[in-house]
Amino acid sequence: MWNSARGGKGGRTPASTQLKDAQWAMWKNPQNLTDKQKPTLASIQATNKPLYRTYLLKEQFRQVIAVKGADGRLLLQGWLRCASRSKLAPFVKLAHAIRRHLPAIHNMLDSGLPNARIEATTSTYGC
Repeated sequence: MWNSARGGKGGRTPASTQLKDAQWAMWKNPQNLTDKQKPTLASIQATNKPLYRTYLLKEQFRQVIAVKGADGRLLLQGWLRCASRSKLAPFVKLAHAIRRHLPAIHNMLDSGLPNARIEATTSTYGC
């Protein structure tokens, strides 16, 4: 979105400046936003619906990973539905990739361990 707002190579527009400033607010967890970043995020909410939808999907996915077990599976199912219908190509692609690996992701949610930790354990013991 930022590159599109720049209008080509190196161009600066008010929209590209706003998006560049919003980058840090978009990456942070909501509870860690600074007093300057809160209004920036509110401005994105009011003026750039696709970008704000991206932020919401990112935050919702963070919650899916934080919640484990059956509740995590339900949240993931809802998130996949929202991401697939979002019309945001990167999230549609991500939802498709997650569906391909759903059994492993369900195992991670059920065990409470990230997949990397499980793979490290199995490779250590030659499984």
